[in-house]
Amino acid sequence: MTRRWYRGRRLPSIVISTMMALCYVCVRLYVLQQSHVPDKQPPAKKKPIVSEQTRLTTQPSISPEQFNIRYKLNISNDGPLVLITSNKAFMDFAENWLESVHRLESRLNIFAIAEDMVAYRTFLRYPDVTTVMTQRAVSPQKRLAYLSHDYNVLINKRPVYIYRLLAKGRDVLFSDVDTVWLKDPLPHLDGDYDVVLQVDLRVPKVVYCAGFIFFRATNASRAFVWEWIDRIHKARDNIPDQKILNELLEENFGDLRVKVLDSALFPNGALYFDDKWRRTQTVKPVIVHNNWIEDHDEKVLRFKSHGFWFI
Repeated sequence: MTRRWYRGRRLPSIVISTMMALCYVCVRLYVLQQSHVPDKQPPAKKKPIVSEQTRLTTQPSISPEQFNIRYKLNISNDGPLVLITSNKAFMDFAENWLESVHRLESRLNIFAIAEDMVAYRTFLRYPDVTTVMTQRAVSPQKRLAYLSHDYNVLINKRPVYIYRLLAKGRDVLFSDVDTVWLKDPLPHLDGDYDVVLQVDLRVPKVVYCAGFIFFRATNASRAFVWEWIDRIHKARDNIPDQKILNELLEENFGDLRVKVLDSALFPNGALYFDDKWRRTQTVKPVIVHNNWIEDHDEKVLRFKSHGFWFI
């Protein structure tokens, strides 16, 4: 009896010891497995640094459905967005434009799209400018020949930028940066219109300028700009945006309510820099557009000779 009782008492302790040993082995195997590191482990890829200014995604051949814009608005909820774009080659004009705007008393909602990193970093120096950069900043940083394919690729992105802002319910005034603003143009955009246009040429027929154009965020204007983008894509960037814009206007596409700006107040470069025309004018222009001249350095000299170079 005594021996049987003793063996019965020892049985549980043997089982417990065996279980503890098995648990120890399992734990060791797990630790070894987790701590094993391959001899040649590829270096971890660094995540790209995302700036506080959210980037803009675009490429010349995408459709409006694929295009997406995400941004933080450092701007007032009131009034239209003043949209400008630039690359490195034209940043001197962009900064000159900004200086002309800063001389006005008006507070404007300026939205700048940088086509390369140099332009992006430059725009960021201006705290009153909301800046985004194309995610694939492949814009040529050199000066592009007027109406060359690379030139068309660059400028033909502008309607897409306009469309995405219109789609967010924002009125958009797009301005080329080879302009100077001498007065606030926004009061001249009032009225029940879908689009407000600057005249670029009057003879032999009227041609409107794509480099200074206002769109109100209406269904008609969004449909118009959508068609504008679609035709640019179909032309594979072989036709500049202004030519296609005027084709749509000639067709009266979408029955837009159109306002045409007074050329005395919004002269193109062919008018304003004509001494004879300028002597006949009795009012000070609101903006001066330094177009109708192709060479970059000649543009600068022309602005300087008329006191419009502010930097």
